[in-house]
Amino acid sequence: MPDDTGHSPTPDPPWSAFGQWKWVVAFWLLIGLGSLWFLPPQELQVVSYSALKQMIRDGAVVSAELQDHAITVGTRAPGGADPVRYQAVTPVQADPDLLPLLESEGVEITATKPQGISILSYLLPWAVILGIYFWFQRRMMGRIAGGLGPGTGALLGGVSQSQAHPPGR
Repeated sequence: MPDDTGHSPTPDPPWSAFGQWKWVVAFWLLIGLGSLWFLPPQELQVVSYSALKQMIRDGAVVSAELQDHAITVGTRAPGGADPVRYQAVTPVQADPDLLPLLESEGVEITATKPQGISILSYLLPWAVILGIYFWFQRRMMGRIAGGLGPGTGALLGGVSQSQAHPPGR
């Protein structure tokens, strides 16, 4: 609608295709980086608990790290190379023979304290849901405003400043 001077207000440029794809790429990049957080370290070889106990009995283990539901051991490497690390999931039932076996073989024992759940794991799903909700809301409001995209002055049914206060008054 033209103002008192006979000029139509200039609409904001439509939301570019690049702007839409930038958010999609950022979302998937965030998901990809977040999934890396939960991957186990690559230098560990997973073996059965029985095989790991046999390695301890054979005297091949030099260090052990006890965790909540796993045990990680380091073995003697031939030629002074870096030790190979193995990991096994420990049974739910306590194994009363494990600690005496490790001590009798002279294995250095360490333990890690249980990890709490990160606040990020609680907030990230909500942030993604709310982000998608607001993204859809902005797109729909842009379509209601005549397809000009967000920022056209019609968000939430409001009147743009150029319509509320025409110049020259």
